[in-house]
Amino acid sequence: MIERSVSMSPDPTIPLGWNLALYGWIAIVLVAITIGVVSTVKAQHLSTQTKVLWIVLQLLIPLLGTVLWFTFGYRARRRRRALG
Repeated sequence: MIERSVSMSPDPTIPLGWNLALYGWIAIVLVAITIGVVSTVKAQHLSTQTKVLWIVLQLLIPLLGTVLWFTFGYRARRRRRALG
């Protein structure tokens, strides 16, 4: 019988470092999505329908939706502040 040491990966075909990198990437994506959704909810320059559309986009296309929000939706607020 083979004993597993503490340092071995749960999946012996994938090195432990790759598992840790994957978990770190997942954590970063979840934090980014959370920040994007909270930022969308707090956006006062958007109507409720627009907020719902942005949130759905962020949840359906997780990382891309969040990047699009911070590129276009969030910047629209900053442009409006600068204009008037």
